[in-house]
Amino acid sequence: MLSALAAVPVYLLIQDITDVPFKKIITHLCSLSGLVVIFLYLKYSGCLNRRVSGFAAGKTPLSRDIITGFLAGFGIMLVLEFVLLGLTIHQPEPYLDVSLPTLTIVFIKGILAGLAVGLIEETIFRGALLGGLKTMTGTLSAVIATSVVYSGVHFIKFPALAPGTEIHWYTGFSVLSGAFTRFSNPAFIDMFLALTAFGFLLALVRLNKGNIYQCIGIHAGVVFSMKLISHLTDFNPDGSYLFLVNDIDRLLGFLAFILLVILTIGYHFLAPGKTPPGST
Repeated sequence: MLSALAAVPVYLLIQDITDVPFKKIITHLCSLSGLVVIFLYLKYSGCLNRRVSGFAAGKTPLSRDIITGFLAGFGIMLVLEFVLLGLTIHQPEPYLDVSLPTLTIVFIKGILAGLAVGLIEETIFRGALLGGLKTMTGTLSAVIATSVVYSGVHFIKFPALAPGTEIHWYTGFSVLSGAFTRFSNPAFIDMFLALTAFGFLLALVRLNKGNIYQCIGIHAGVVFSMKLISHLTDFNPDGSYLFLVNDIDRLLGFLAFILLVILTIGYHFLAPGKTPPGST
């Protein structure tokens, strides 16, 4: 609601400076609004501190947690992509541009996007939301709730405005009304499950480490890998086992869900330095 209300003033303010689509403005404002509202809620609930919000000092240096997390996220996606290539669901991009300038741009954009997404989403979900709910409801319910909500927000898709659409004060609300149509499509259940499993894995990392720094790294590594995969490979519509990937990005799906469930269970039992339940 806040993003719909603020989108028009922001759009009118910057349209003479840069040609940013209205859809992109309201999407970013939605993420920013969520971050602000969650921290305001924690503040007025008396729960806002570094430990609850996930920014407490850890046993290992911050940079080390982010780097090891980034490598772990990259490794997860590397395993997934190798399996997809082996099953012929993906294939090498036939017109791949491997020039140094192009690859440099892909790498820089991927890293920047990964760090931005990792910082914002982990601060919201594994930071403020998980930390705040855990103090009020308990660990298990907090992990389940944040993982499901984290997965669900990925299906909020603001529709683009038709060319020539006039911008009025209520345009943001018109766009908002069409943002939830994906929830009525059962074809997205595989992606929903995969993202929920990823949320569970990140939540366990947060509980184990006592902060969100490694979560930020893992998330950044996954986003970077997805950008790289989209550049290096192509979807093979004639491949076998296409039901293992979803119809949105042709990457996440039942195969990713199975892999993430295995990793989550393994991490739960084998993670080094595990803390007793309820102690973080």
